Amino acid sequence: MGTFLRELRARTIVPVILLISIFVIGTSGYMIIGKGEWTLLNCAFMTAITLSTVGYGDILHIEASPAAMIYTIILMLVGMGIVLYSVSVITAFLVEEGFSILFLEHRMLKKMKKLNNHYIVAGAGSLGENVVREFQANGVDFVAIDQGEDVLEQLAEELTDLNYIIADAMQDNVLLNAGIEHAAGLVACLPSDQENLYLTVTAKLLNPNMRVVARAHTEDGGAKLLRVGADRVVSSDQIGGLRLASEILRPDVVTFLERMLRDKDHSTRISQITIGSDSALNNLALSDSKISEKFGLLVLAVLPSGKEDFIYAPPHSLTISSGMVLVVLGEMAGVRGLEQLAN
Repeated sequence: MGTFLRELRARTIVPVILLISIFVIGTSGYMIIGKGEWTLLNCAFMTAITLSTVGYGDILHIEASPAAMIYTIILMLVGMGIVLYSVSVITAFLVEEGFSILFLEHRMLKKMKKLNNHYIVAGAGSLGENVVREFQANGVDFVAIDQGEDVLEQLAEELTDLNYIIADAMQDNVLLNAGIEHAAGLVACLPSDQENLYLTVTAKLLNPNMRVVARAHTEDGGAKLLRVGADRVVSSDQIGGLRLASEILRPDVVTFLERMLRDKDHSTRISQITIGSDSALNNLALSDSKISEKFGLLVLAVLPSGKEDFIYAPPHSLTISSGMVLVVLGEMAGVRGLEQLAN
C-alpha cells in the first residue's frame, strides 16, 4: 500500500492540479464578468455544471451578457477536455493498480499454500528484518508477516521473490494463509511480550508440532513464553550484553563471526544437520564419511541422540549414528548436499 500511495501521488498529481486549476479559473472568470452581481457560490456552481455538462440551467442568466456566453463556450470546450483527460488518467491508474494488487495477492497466497516445512516470521521490525535477511541468505522457504506496509514492501524491493502478508500476525486466518499448519517453525518478533505470548499460544494450537522461537523483552515475559509453549526464548538485552562483553574479551572471534554473516559473496554459516535413520552415513566413522572432502564442511561438534552435552572437536574415530546432530561450518551449498545424504 505504501508503494501504491507513492505511485498514486506521482501519477495523479498533474491531473488533480489541472482539475483544481480549471475550476478556480472558471469560478474567477464568472466573478470578474459579473462584477460583484453574482455570488461566489453561484459562480462555483455554474462552473461545476458547465465542466460536468450536467446542465441544471442558467442560474446566472448569462443570456443577458454576451461576454459571459462567450466565456462559457470557451470554458466548456477547454474545461471538458481537461476534465476528460484528468478523469481518464486517474481511473486508468486505479483500475490498473487495483487489478495488479489483487493479482499479486492472489498469486502470493496461492504460492504460500504450496509451502511445506517452511518458517514464519511474525514481525518484520528491526529484529525481524534481520531474521528475514538471514533466512533469505540461507535459501530457506519462509513467510514474513507484519502490519507495516512500508517495511515489507521495502524488503520486497530488496529481496527477490519474498513471500509476505501485510496483516496482524495474531489473527488465525492470517497464520492459516501463511501455511502455519504445514510450517516447521515460527519466529515471534512482535513489539511486546503480551503479543508474543498470544501469538505463541495461537501458533501451538494451530500446529502443536512446530518449533516456536520467541523474542522476550523482559525476564518475566521470557519465563511465561516458555510456560505457554515456546521452544526457545531470546532476550535482546541478554544477547546485547553478551555481545558487548565479547567485543572486549574476544574481539577477533566476534569479527570472524560478523564477517562470516555479512559476507555477500559467500554464504558461509554454522549449521546443524540431523542424521536420519536410513542415512548412508550411519555407522561410519567421521574420517570415513569424507564430509570435508565431499562437501567442504568442517565438523565443529556433534550431539549424540538422546544426550544433552555436545562433543566439541570430535575425534575422527567417532561413529556417526541415527539421530545424531552434526554442527558444521561451511558454504550453504555444501550444507544442502550433506542434508540430502543425511536424510
